[in-house]
Amino acid sequence: MRAEEIARLFMILEKRKHSWYRLLVVPSNVRRNYGRGVQLGKDGSLYHLGSLAGSEGIGYTKGDLQVAILTNFRGREQGQHTVWMHQLCQMLAENTITL
Repeated sequence: MRAEEIARLFMILEKRKHSWYRLLVVPSNVRRNYGRGVQLGKDGSLYHLGSLAGSEGIGYTKGDLQVAILTNFRGREQGQHTVWMHQLCQMLAENTITL
C-alpha cells in the first residue's frame, strides 16, 4: 500500500470507530493501550506501527488528522524508527509542528 492509501484507511477507521470498527478500539484486558490490532493513545489517537524486512511504517489518526509514514529502511533492531515516527504524529496532532 502507498502512504496515501494507509492515510485513507485510517480516516475511515476514525470516522467509523464507534460503529463498524468498534471491536478494533475496545481495550484489551491484558494491555489497556491495545485494541484488537490498533494501538490506543491516551490522547484519543489510534495508530498501528509495523515493520517488515527493510521497511517500517505507521498509520495514525486523531480527529481530522491522518498520517501515514512508510520508509524503505529499517534499523539494526526491529522497530528502531517507530519511536520518532510516533512522536512526529503526536506533535502534528498537538499542533506543536505543522506541515
